[in-house]
Amino acid sequence: MSPLGIFFAWLLQMNLVLGKETDFKKFNKTADYDKNKLPPSDGPLQVRGQMNLRNILDVSESKQLISLETSLTFMWKDTRITTKLDRLDKNKNYMILSPRTEKEFWMPDMFIDQAKAIRKPKYLIEPASIRLYSDSTIRYSRRMNYDVACSMTFRKFPFDNQTCKIIIHSFSHTTDEYQLSWNRADSYKNNRINLTQFTYDISYTDEYDMEEYDVVYPGLIATIKFDRIKNYHIIQTYIPSFLFVIVSYLTLFMPPMVLLPGAVSLSWSFSLSST
Repeated sequence: MSPLGIFFAWLLQMNLVLGKETDFKKFNKTADYDKNKLPPSDGPLQVRGQMNLRNILDVSESKQLISLETSLTFMWKDTRITTKLDRLDKNKNYMILSPRTEKEFWMPDMFIDQAKAIRKPKYLIEPASIRLYSDSTIRYSRRMNYDVACSMTFRKFPFDNQTCKIIIHSFSHTTDEYQLSWNRADSYKNNRINLTQFTYDISYTDEYDMEEYDVVYPGLIATIKFDRIKNYHIIQTYIPSFLFVIVSYLTLFMPPMVLLPGAVSLSWSFSLSST
């Protein structure tokens, strides 16, 4: 790396460090605050999730994977943290903190089940944000790309549809400790997503709780249903095949001297069209 590049990297690092130190002056934490302990609440802690579907990057039928670009957001209340009112953003009831302060707070231990790969579209800094509201609500949001396994069946091809589920659940906490629910009102999908072979729709389910052994883990499901576009296969596959069958059947009624050149032309046309 050139000296100039090293200088800019150092400058960026110093800005992040200074920004983190400045963020600590915006809020107060109780003296006994422990980021490894859940925030106090009456009953299970309520954690609300939000998914913004930015893009469907790929639907791999051979690998039975879908690749998505989403922004995942979660909100919960931690009364052990209070804002300094004079540090709130102007005309707003919240403050924006550096993503690096996430290490100082309790965070839900959620992960995406059956994810093969997770990527962060990072350029200079992490594509994440933290908001701390005046009522001690914490909002954490992150942009990510990931590949998720999706079991597909093709018995009705090309009149099939595929259902893929993105399951998000806690790794170690149970439903007695915190519960998950979707914020459907603020979840949205990008209506400009165009797929070559499918139309799609997405729905959200928060009645999913993962049962393993003798405990139940809180979870959420986002279900994407893919309906195959049938016109392409009907026009490109079924109609030409039907016409070839009809023409081949008609050759049974042709005289032998006429049949030979026609059969050769037909076999060549069929070979070219099927490659």
